[in-house]
Amino acid sequence: MALGGVFTTAGVATWAMISSGLRKERITVADDASHFAGARIDSPWTAWEQAETMSRHIAAITNDRTYAELDRDDPLRETAMDGSLLRSALFTSIIGFGVAAPVTGIGVTLGVVGYGIRTAARA
Repeated sequence: MALGGVFTTAGVATWAMISSGLRKERITVADDASHFAGARIDSPWTAWEQAETMSRHIAAITNDRTYAELDRDDPLRETAMDGSLLRSALFTSIIGFGVAAPVTGIGVTLGVVGYGIRTAARA
């Protein structure tokens, strides 16, 4: 049961820290996003939507060319690089959320199983 408490606490704390960190950045989902337009980015869903919207914006600016496809002296290359880095940062937060959720679930499961074993042992 103790291990379940540790996992649950770690998962919830990680989710809260990532969400809080994103909120402190005061980033909002672009107005032309398919979902969550104007919402503050503080969840994996809002981060994903903003990353996808940024991808469309970058593609429109660079005529669907990636950083690697642009000539070294092309001024759009820096825009493509910045967009790619910002999208990567959002995806990193999404991965963090994706780790925190199952860790929390494992913690709850361990707690319930531990409680069941303890109850069965007493009976």
